[in-house]
Amino acid sequence: MILKIKNLTAKTIIGVYNDEKLRRQKLVVNAELDYDEGKSPQSDSINDTMNYHPICDKITYLLESGDFHLIEYVCEEIGKICLSTPQVRSAKIEVDKPEAPLKGVDSVSVTKIFTR
Repeated sequence: MILKIKNLTAKTIIGVYNDEKLRRQKLVVNAELDYDEGKSPQSDSINDTMNYHPICDKITYLLESGDFHLIEYVCEEIGKICLSTPQVRSAKIEVDKPEAPLKGVDSVSVTKIFTR
């Protein structure tokens, strides 16, 4: 089964330029997690599936407490968080930086697929 986390947004310190280090910027995370849903489609019980709240909480904590240079690094760390959940078989992670300091660009993003 695929679980999608759409537009998880948090403010963090991200960038290589001095002015980027002086303010928090928004990052937007989208994730597609291929996971073993267990018996949850039949049981309708949280005990039989993956709880996605801890994953979202860990990603938010990473972003809000971090001080990063590159969105590639952030993407890698989020992939590690997702794969640390036993039911997750693979994860496609996109990290979007909509406040990148580029004229005429809405945003910059990276995407990576992580597998066990």
